[in-house]
Amino acid sequence: MTIKELSKEFGIAERNCRYRFFTLMKNQKLVEGEDYKKEDYKDETHFTWRINPLSFGQKANLQPIPYPPVTKPVTNEAEVDTNGNQDYSEVVELFKVLYEDKKKEVERLLTDADKHREAMEKERDEVHALTGALIQKQNRVEELLLLTSGGVVTNPVTEVDTKENGGSENDNQTATTDAEIVDEVSNKPNNL
Repeated sequence: MTIKELSKEFGIAERNCRYRFFTLMKNQKLVEGEDYKKEDYKDETHFTWRINPLSFGQKANLQPIPYPPVTKPVTNEAEVDTNGNQDYSEVVELFKVLYEDKKKEVERLLTDADKHREAMEKERDEVHALTGALIQKQNRVEELLLLTSGGVVTNPVTEVDTKENGGSENDNQTATTDAEIVDEVSNKPNNL
């Protein structure tokens, strides 16, 4: 028998069977020719181990799995209809019950899915509302910073660009008076 067949015969994993075989072979408890042999030999890495299951089982302390006894199915001759007109009403009733159970389960799952979808939509709306409020607060903070900046508004991007290119800090800056800032702020609708 091969190692795979032995593993099925003794009810152990194939790798455990292989490990036990090589351990017994290493400890010289199995004799080549009597207990095992190499079959379909091509070279040292391409061949099949054929192992004697009796000697392997004895030396590895393994017992084969007992096969269940073969029994004939018990049938009542009176219940078997030889004309092909068998009564399937019990089977049909069973399928109806199973169908109804599955139908209820699907309805429950759909209801749960609807509840989850509604909850997600509610959370999405809350996130949108909070994001809008955050943007309004940010705009208000920017307006207040402009009012308290002393009337001079600088463009930080332009300021960095001119510094990196060797220009002065005052290049490309826009100067705005307090009156222009107040006019700009008063023209915007107050969102807060």
